[in-house]
Amino acid sequence: LVSLSQALDISKDNTAEKISFIAVCKVGGYSFGLIVDKVFDTEEIVVKPTSTILKHIPLYSGNTILGDGSVIMILDPNGLARATGEQEITGGRDSIDELKQGLKNSNSVNFLIFKTDAVTQKAVPLELVSRLEEINMKNVEFSGEHPVVQYRGDIMRLCSITGTENFPKTGAKQVIVFSYDNKTLGLVVDEIIDIVVASYDIKIASTDKRFLGGMVIEGKTTDIIDVANLLADIVGFSADEDMQVKAGNDSRLLYVEDSPFFRSINVPFLTAAGYKVKAVNNAKEALALLESNPAFDVIVSDIEMPEMNGFEFAEVCSNNPRLSHIPMFAFTSSKSEANTGKSKQAGFIELVLKTDRAHLLNAIADRLNSREKETA
Repeated sequence: LVSLSQALDISKDNTAEKISFIAVCKVGGYSFGLIVDKVFDTEEIVVKPTSTILKHIPLYSGNTILGDGSVIMILDPNGLARATGEQEITGGRDSIDELKQGLKNSNSVNFLIFKTDAVTQKAVPLELVSRLEEINMKNVEFSGEHPVVQYRGDIMRLCSITGTENFPKTGAKQVIVFSYDNKTLGLVVDEIIDIVVASYDIKIASTDKRFLGGMVIEGKTTDIIDVANLLADIVGFSADEDMQVKAGNDSRLLYVEDSPFFRSINVPFLTAAGYKVKAVNNAKEALALLESNPAFDVIVSDIEMPEMNGFEFAEVCSNNPRLSHIPMFAFTSSKSEANTGKSKQAGFIELVLKTDRAHLLNAIADRLNSREKETA
């Protein structure tokens, strides 16, 4: 444990009893806890380099300017560890990049583990979580039949895995906040347990639309939450229960998607459906992968992507003799007659809305099954 006040040489009145917080910092394979007085918020920032006059101070890695004009210094975990006499962290930026690349190349996912009852622990990919909050249940109101709470100048709908009818009337509850398309949803839980890195490996598929399936995390059976289903009402995702979804039977699927949100939503969904999924960030990365390893059974691609859009990507694949046999499906947030026609010309078999994931699975399965019959 490292005290931030001691590291910054800030004198404190130790006679006053205060609740402290510990921020767990992990760099490479080394972890330590940074003791702080208060946690205000999480925020995306633009990092500016440290001024030349401050470069000799190892505790800071840069600074940023907030919306109100205030300047905030950014702490450097490496410098904090060295300044407090803790273990030397070697590798610096390279170690972080190697760690991230290792996670990217493996099937590992950061999971937030929590409980909503005393039976089975639950988990959700950490990348989908916007914030962790604590709310006073006496502040819960209703908009129609939906429980809501005033949150950051807006209204946030609340939900629960076990049903909102069992919400307590008083007391504090922990809330996992999900955000998409300027809308927020709070999942009320009983206990947040930990953040764990684990291989994404669904052992049992779920017939319950709330879950993608069950897997083992740190020796315990864990239900993986289907966040798309949670968000269905507020952002228009299909709940998928109206169609009989067909399994992938270990077919190899390449998923091309520049949005981290949709990758995190759909990779677990496609994996739980039985596909061996490889996800890439853009079309150029997909082409580089296909050049070295064209052994995919199907390609699912977004349309609106930087540098090379989905139509251009499909045309390149269609004109390449090594790739033209791979069926391609366009997976998009918006659909029009123009886009539908353009997708056919580019080489896509079908254009499917991201709000209709069940139709995508059935369309892929039908295509793969018909191709097997043709080659039989």
